[in-house]
Amino acid sequence: MKAHFDPKIVIAPCGINCNACRAHLRDRNRCSGCLSKGNIIPHCKNCGIRNCEYLKKSKSGLCYDCEKFPCQMIRQIDKRYTTRYSLSLIKNLYEVKKYGKKEFLKNQEKLLIKPEGILCIHDNKIYPFKNMKK
Repeated sequence: MKAHFDPKIVIAPCGINCNACRAHLRDRNRCSGCLSKGNIIPHCKNCGIRNCEYLKKSKSGLCYDCEKFPCQMIRQIDKRYTTRYSLSLIKNLYEVKKYGKKEFLKNQEKLLIKPEGILCIHDNKIYPFKNMKK
């Protein structure tokens, strides 16, 4: 059976794939995803983007659907992620908009799922599947 991302742990409003986020992949105090009803780490729970008033009006719940996209907050986090992790969240959001969440996640799987586990977007480490909750 081919490994795949949990479809319930999808995409944060800013374009981060929560399936490949360090907070979701770690062993202790695991975040269940930005938009989940489960355990969300305080950093994400209090995020200005996640709690943005304009975002609450969007149809998709993602920033690409906002009338202000890309706003200053998104441009700042995109710059930080592009610099630190070589990952453009704005590009991710445009891809989700163009292809849909399901196709975006399939494309992400091709990049981030390795035979040994999931490649984390934050620390570039592979987290073994055996550590993942079923």
